[in-house]
Amino acid sequence: MVRELDSETVTSTNAYSSTTDFVLKWVSYNLNELLFDIQEKGVNSVTIKVEGSFDEDFTNPREIKEETVLSDSGIYESLSNRFNFVRVRVKSTVADVHGSLQVNVSGG
Repeated sequence: MVRELDSETVTSTNAYSSTTDFVLKWVSYNLNELLFDIQEKGVNSVTIKVEGSFDEDFTNPREIKEETVLSDSGIYESLSNRFNFVRVRVKSTVADVHGSLQVNVSGG
């Protein structure tokens, strides 16, 4: 059974920043797989990447989805690697031209 877990709109800044990260505590859901639906909101292009970690501070993050530019488009990313925490990082593709991102997460 698939269920929606979380949804959030994130606005980009000029650099990756923990203040704009979308973070999900995967371990609290006890699920085998997550599906991320990440959509650029049609404002300005943004650059994203997805990382996983076993600790909340992401002291040793592992790259799940390499840096990707979203411009009036989106991606679906299915994760079956088991991490305690997963984060979507976002930054502006062009300096001082900020964009907006919608992150929806489902699991099963």
